[in-house]
Amino acid sequence: PGRGVLSTVPGNNYASFSGTSMATPHVAGVAALLWSHFPQCTNNQIRNAILHSAIEPPDTSAQNPEGWDIFYGHGNVNAGMAYELLTERGCVGAGGKFPDTANG
Repeated sequence: PGRGVLSTVPGNNYASFSGTSMATPHVAGVAALLWSHFPQCTNNQIRNAILHSAIEPPDTSAQNPEGWDIFYGHGNVNAGMAYELLTERGCVGAGGKFPDTANG
């Protein structure tokens, strides 16, 4: 989930919020950006490329064990790394051969 994400609020101001409602628009935006560059990929290949390129958050507290966890999920989305992964490996190499598998 998003943590400490800035968002607009009434009164022409910003505020910081946390939760999946804050992370979802960012991940959806990355998916749309990737799909616009790689329209031949399936939706699951784009999804898997995003998952394979996520990075561990810098938080070193007990709430952030290595790998997947309930606080950060798969990690921070990284559009640049996902783009490079798809560029270097293609849809199948980055996102799997079959639409329902992460590993092809």
